[in-house]
Formats: sequence, C-alpha cells, structure tokens
Amino acid sequence: MVSRGRHGTFVRAIDAASVPGDAEAGLADAARTFAVRAHQLGAEPGTALDHARKALGELATHAP
Repeated sequence: MVSRGRHGTFVRAIDAASVPGDAEAGLADAARTFAVRAHQLGAEPGTALDHARKALGELATHAP
C-alpha cells in the first residue's frame, strides 16, 4: 500500500520480473485466497474460474 487518499487506498504495482520467486509465491497466495472466497460464496469451481478469466481478460484489455 502506498497511501490512503481521500478517494480510497492507493496500491503501488509490483514489477513481478524483478522478484520472480516472490511473484510465484504471491500468485499462489492470491489463488488460495480466491479459492477460499469462491468456496465461501458457494460458487462452483468452473463458475469461479470463469469469473477469474473474465477479470483477467478485462485487465489485459485495459493495460497501458
């Protein structure tokens, strides 16, 4: 987290290429967090993955 502004919290992007081991660990942690939350919401695995793919695709189309 970089700062808490009056319009929300600002998070600085991490350059994954500069810390490949940390990127892998971070991705695994994010996947576990996603899986737990999807399970808590009662989502079927396929449906949860569909939503994740859609979100990833939206990020790719909005990347600078």
